[in-house]
Parts: sequence; C-alpha cells; structure tokens
Amino acid sequence: MKKPENIFLTNRSDSDTIYNPITNKMIKRDGRVGKRLTSQYKFIFSGGNNIPFLVNDNFWKTTPNGDPVYKCDKNCFPYDVSSHIPCLPRCLYTDMKGYDTYTQFDTFFKYPTTDQHKKKHSTKTIVITFGPPSSGKGSLKQFMKHHLDLDEDDLVDVNVDFIFQNKQFEIGQEYQKQVDTIKTIYPVDKHKVYTQRLYNYYRWVADQLSDLILTTAIVEKHNIKWETSGGVNLNYLKTWIDHKTKENYQVIIIYPYVSRDNLIKRIREREQKTQQTGAPEEKIDSMITTSITKFNQLKTIYSESDAVRIIQIDNNDIILEESKRKILLDTHKSVSYFSSCVVS
Repeated sequence: MKKPENIFLTNRSDSDTIYNPITNKMIKRDGRVGKRLTSQYKFIFSGGNNIPFLVNDNFWKTTPNGDPVYKCDKNCFPYDVSSHIPCLPRCLYTDMKGYDTYTQFDTFFKYPTTDQHKKKHSTKTIVITFGPPSSGKGSLKQFMKHHLDLDEDDLVDVNVDFIFQNKQFEIGQEYQKQVDTIKTIYPVDKHKVYTQRLYNYYRWVADQLSDLILTTAIVEKHNIKWETSGGVNLNYLKTWIDHKTKENYQVIIIYPYVSRDNLIKRIREREQKTQQTGAPEEKIDSMITTSITKFNQLKTIYSESDAVRIIQIDNNDIILEESKRKILLDTHKSVSYFSSCVVS
C-alpha cells in the first residue's frame, strides 16, 4: 500500500488502518502494533489532526468558570519520556489541569506570624546569592542569620533547581521517576545526554515558574533570596536592582568565593551523588570568569550605594562558627583584610 502524503490525515479515529513508519505500510488499527501506534499518536490525533488545532474540540475543555483551556494529557514529554510531543509548561505544575494556581505554589512563601516578626522585617530585603555552581549559594543560612540578622525562614527562596528537584513536591518525584525511566529504556551510552536533555527541559519550565514566584513575592512585599550564577545580562540585572531599590528594597549581593580547584571537586562530587551530568571544565571556567567579571562590575557600580550592599565571603571551608567566618569584602563595613581578596 502506498505511503500517504500526510500520515496524520489517515490516522483518524474513524479509520480502521494506521500507517506504520517502520514497515512503510498501512496496518490494522486494532492489531497489536496498530494499538501501540494508536496509543503513541493519541495525543496528536485525538480524533483527527486534519482538524485545525484552534477548532479541534479534542484539545480543549471548559473550566468551571466557563473559560476554554488547553486539555493537558500525560502522553507527552516528560511524563512520557519516549513521546515526541512536549507537555505545556503549565500542565506540569497544575496537576495536569492546565489552569488555576500552580501546585503547592504557596509552599514557596513564608508569612510572618507575629507582630514582632513583622516589625523586625519592616525593611524589605532582597538577598542575591551570586557565583558559579557549587560555590555554596544555597547554604548561607547561618551566615545570613549571624551577620545580617536575616532568618532564612522569612525569605522567599527563588531557586530554580529546588522547584523541580525537591522530592517533597510531586513534580520532584516525577522528575526522579523520569530519570530512572531513561536508564531503564535507553542504552547506557545514551543515559548522559538524555538525562541532560530532561534536566534542561525541566529547568526551562522552572525558570518560568521562578519568575512568577519572584514577581508575586515582590508584589506581596516579602523578603526574598534569589540565586544566580551570574549568567544574567548585566544591564538587565542593574535595571532590575535599581527598580527594587526604588520600591524601597535593600539589596544585598553575596558572593561566596571558592577556588577553582575546590569548585571542580565539589561539582564532581555532586555529579556522583545526584547522577546529574556535570559541566565540562571549559564550561566551568567560563562560568567562573563570567561570575567574577560581573561581580567586579557590580562592585564598581554600587560601591557608594546606601541601598545596595556588596559582600564577598570565603566559602572554601565548612564553617562551624560563623563568628570565625572570613569576610573578604563588605561595602557597608570596614574590612581590614579585604585588599587580600583575590578571586580567580
């Protein structure tokens, strides 16, 4: 049988045959292979792909308030890691409803519970932890509490990886399942590249959610902790910081300095622990250079600012007593040994 010009036109639910791309033949839809192909293509066909997406009722449903929304389906990547159809980002984080608020969205927010807390944090603060991967940006709880009088529990933590890798959330559990599925159904030599693709897809989606969390936190006047590797455009970052200071936020930028050798070691250790593909050394070097360059530029821009405070700490070793922490630079305090700070 001749291959159809458009196989999707033939793969309609009212047809008793389906095109098999492996054998280049039309086969019975109710046969073993036909059923498998029908299941794989269900998300695309849904009653006939010859119907335009906008008017195909199979792709749409009506919400309780009468709005038409896209119908989420788990026959898409990454819920089905073998699917060639990507899930819509909103579907991943709304329990596949495709509308309403994001699942466990309020989990990211910490509301002051007493008048004492509210008074203590009447000055709004944004802490930007700045630096390359594995420099310890996410482990500054004790430093902030001891040196800045900031309790991490009173800050909204905008951390992209946390959004989809925290196993306390359903999405984090799903992500781990999909990592395990890749290792089950694909050859060993493909595990590394496929898990990296999976990670990049989730991170792309989580980036969008983190922007929403950040915006919501600012509108609701929360204290915020925002993590960045320094890859963000400097002009954008400066504009962003200046805007927040005009909204009466105090901005504190913290760079936890770790030597290159220690960074490489930590990245490789994390790679072994999480089974997540680590960056090659040339990419790590590039991220280090970018972070250093932009941090130095920020130091120059805000060296005399009252609203922006620049801090650099030595984070090469585990510090058990924060009083012994070596602070390399603090633009709001005199640091006697700051001149010895050499970031390389």
